[in-house]
Amino acid sequence: MVDNKLKVGIGLLTVLATPIAVNVVSGSEVHAAEQKTAVVEKSATAEKSVAENKQNVAEKSATENKQNVAEKPAVAEKSDNKAVVADKKVTEKSADNKKTEAIGKQEIVEKSISEEKQTESVKQEENKKNMLPKEGGKPSDGKKEQDKTGYDKGIFYDNGKLANWWYDDGQDWYFFQNGKKHTGEGKDNAGNHYFVNGKYANGYQKETYYVKGSLANWWYDDGTAWYFFQNGKKHTGEGKDNAGKHYFSNGKYANGYQKDTYYVNGKLADWWLDDGQDWYFFKNGKKFTGEASDSAGKHLFTYGKYANGTENGLFYVRGKKANGYEKGTYYVDGKLGDWWINDGKDWYFFKHGLKFTGEASDSAGKHYFVNGKYANGTEKGIHYVNGEVANGYHDGTYYVKGKLGDWWLDDGQDWYFFKEGKKFTGVAKDSSGEHKFLNGKYAAATGNGSDGLSNVLSIAQSYLGVEMGSAEHKKIVDAYNSVNPKPVGYTAKYSDDWCDVFVTTVFQQAGLSSLIGRECGVQRHIGIMQQKGIWQGKVLPKAGDVITFDWDGGGFADHIGIVESVKDGVVTTIEGNSSTYGSSAKTKVKRNTYNWNASYIKGYARPNY
Repeated sequence: MVDNKLKVGIGLLTVLATPIAVNVVSGSEVHAAEQKTAVVEKSATAEKSVAENKQNVAEKSATENKQNVAEKPAVAEKSDNKAVVADKKVTEKSADNKKTEAIGKQEIVEKSISEEKQTESVKQEENKKNMLPKEGGKPSDGKKEQDKTGYDKGIFYDNGKLANWWYDDGQDWYFFQNGKKHTGEGKDNAGNHYFVNGKYANGYQKETYYVKGSLANWWYDDGTAWYFFQNGKKHTGEGKDNAGKHYFSNGKYANGYQKDTYYVNGKLADWWLDDGQDWYFFKNGKKFTGEASDSAGKHLFTYGKYANGTENGLFYVRGKKANGYEKGTYYVDGKLGDWWINDGKDWYFFKHGLKFTGEASDSAGKHYFVNGKYANGTEKGIHYVNGEVANGYHDGTYYVKGKLGDWWLDDGQDWYFFKEGKKFTGVAKDSSGEHKFLNGKYAAATGNGSDGLSNVLSIAQSYLGVEMGSAEHKKIVDAYNSVNPKPVGYTAKYSDDWCDVFVTTVFQQAGLSSLIGRECGVQRHIGIMQQKGIWQGKVLPKAGDVITFDWDGGGFADHIGIVESVKDGVVTTIEGNSSTYGSSAKTKVKRNTYNWNASYIKGYARPNY
């Protein structure tokens, strides 16, 4: 009993209580609490020993994993007095895309251990040998050197043996191995841990992060920022926190490309995103190719962009099947236009998306098309009418298999001698020799008198329907320009007003230019006819007279024609460059009627036929 009393206050039973690790959150840091164990001290009586020599040394950390972890978790610590440290929310901005990274939240609740030592009665005197002296203690009086407990030359002993467990050296509890405060891997009753100078490791050890001696496996603030650790390393790869599954890059939610896969806050990219180069549409982290819907509706995508061009045999514009013109080519539901199609302006015949020119068949049969329309006019030396080869009269011109009538031809009424599709007037040769022709017949007169009048009217009538810009209109202008010298030295253009060009050409082709002279300007032509003494002024006209007009009453003549007939005070005319008032249609050779003395009629001239 004397020995025991000498040891009271300095010796401790070798029975070890379990130290419990504590994490403390202060500001943005999580500090690992010092490992503390409940120690049974010697009581007033030394008669009792410690009842239990096999307590488990364990570190207890209560972590609430029921909150979503954004980028940085908030940690709470629970002390013995049950005070709760409030969560701290930390946000971190990604340097790559400057977007807010969600911070994971973690509530860690740990139980701290009182610094106060517990006392327990000593049950058995025979357990005296298990008592631990404090640092600097000396062997008990009467004991041998090998029974010493405490430090000797920096080495800690337990009853003469090198310490290999948890001991209170008088300053604090430490984990010893071979008498030294252990640094490295070790195992206590709580399992395998990593120790630093006798304490559970907290923080980095050789680039590996520990929390209370265990490899970090969650969100932790390493002193610089919050990171998600796996097996002590800032995790890169798939992982799961309280917010669910994510992909991590160096301990952070991944943002940007990872092995050709694009992530946003650890999730596979799914929508329009700017990857730093351009905006792309992503699906499952990849630039999407295929059909999908965005806020603008359903589209076809090619490598993250709206499809533009031909995909799977269909043409797309901004992800939609092309309809209408695209760079001059017409599409219907992504296919090249083929057949008759209304392009919004008119109906056209399309081939391979273009208004067709050439020979093709539609439901009406084989036709020749020009720019999507039935050909009307001469194409490659052949004259067409509504897409078919011209035969017979068209716009006063006679055709045979698309060619201008030339020679003696039966027009269905009689045989006539044609030149360039017209009943010829003039001198020409046929198989019987040289003859003078009048309107396709051998001339029986000199060109004057009734025959001359008839010839003028016949030629004028042959041009009825000729439209400005047509091949026949151009022939009228060309015939006018073929005679030199040209009136006032002017070469008429196809775009000019052509009423007087028409009148002059008719008399020219009838061989009677001398009767009225040649001009392309109406007011000047009146002057010529006055000089010839044929100007009548405003008198009742006769067939074959030249009629002139002053539409606005300004005194300046601005239109001219040929009188075809007069009946009951109504004059019927044949006029070139004529149109219905207010119409936007092209002008043509047209038959018109007027009261012979209408206010807009300037006057008449009567050629000496």
